[in-house]
Amino acid sequence: MIQNNESIFRERVGIIKSGNYTAGSTQEDALKQILRLLVNSVQNEWHERVKHLASELQLGNLMLSLLETAQTDGTKAYYIF
Repeated sequence: MIQNNESIFRERVGIIKSGNYTAGSTQEDALKQILRLLVNSVQNEWHERVKHLASELQLGNLMLSLLETAQTDGTKAYYIF
């Protein structure tokens, strides 16, 4: 499950960074998936892995700002950076 989450996380961050959106993968969809992975990182191992990935993939202020605007489903982000 952690490897699957990591793959999804990397893919969605890549989509956001490249701006390669499609009808099936809009910016909002990609941001919501990233946000869910960040918020739902309840397993300690995934929590540590997502911190490493965030650093490796250079999630900066722009990404965090985009994620804040993607919170349309009422979830709250727990920032771990």
